[in-house]
Amino acid sequence: MYKLIAVIGQFLVLHAWPMFKWILHKVKGQCELLRIQYEEQPGYSRTQRTERSLKNSKFTECHEVIAKVSEHSLSDRVSDVSLIKGVVYDKHPVFRRRFTECVERILGYTRLVDELERLRTEKYEEGKHQQQLLNLWKTLKPDEPLSERYTRQWGDIGFQGTDPASDFRGMGLLGLLNLIYFSEEHCDVARQTVMHSNHPKYGYSFAIVGINLTEMCIRYMRSGLFKRHFYNLESANPTVQDFNELYCYVFVEFDKLWMKEKPNIMQFNAMRDKYEGQLDKC
Repeated sequence: MYKLIAVIGQFLVLHAWPMFKWILHKVKGQCELLRIQYEEQPGYSRTQRTERSLKNSKFTECHEVIAKVSEHSLSDRVSDVSLIKGVVYDKHPVFRRRFTECVERILGYTRLVDELERLRTEKYEEGKHQQQLLNLWKTLKPDEPLSERYTRQWGDIGFQGTDPASDFRGMGLLGLLNLIYFSEEHCDVARQTVMHSNHPKYGYSFAIVGINLTEMCIRYMRSGLFKRHFYNLESANPTVQDFNELYCYVFVEFDKLWMKEKPNIMQFNAMRDKYEGQLDKC
């Protein structure tokens, strides 16, 4: 049954949808890209449909306009697409501006994912990043100085051993930067979250959970699940700070769910799966 549904779906994508687009083009006298710019509201709705249309196009120019590397400027690439799609600017003066904005959002998201991957693959180095790690402790535990660099005290903010550096192996520098941003830019909330994590009965490891949430967020960035958020931002060029803010929201909401459900640490994987299921529906 599932195979039959998959075959039907594949047929519709490969044959029925192109035919439907052709009929609309003939009836309305407008290509799909042009219709999208008129039919959809700015932000995610318009950008997502534009991106899908470009990726499914048979024209190389449509693929190149959202490519990361190109010999031509964005303006030239937009002009190329307009030409092959038969869009006349005099008749449709809003097309160029709206279409360009969609392309800028698509490229901006791609650049951000690349930058996040760069930070994720950058390894924690004691000489370069130790002070940032120490500042994380000072921000979260201002009244409790570290006895030494390698100490069991790190467990109070959710690291596994005496040296937090080993916990950043999977997410690299990005995992540390996310925790630092949360603790510095949302200090009161972060400290409250640490208090929750240290609950004697249903606590969790603050830092380890934070690094796990970094992994989840970067995975959702790659898959495109977070495009709905970033395509709706005012700026078409999102920054690492924008990602950090989203990370903080994800962390706070996870903490709310944890405190509501009151599980033990052995149920972490189940809680993470439940939380991801909630995010998938957003």
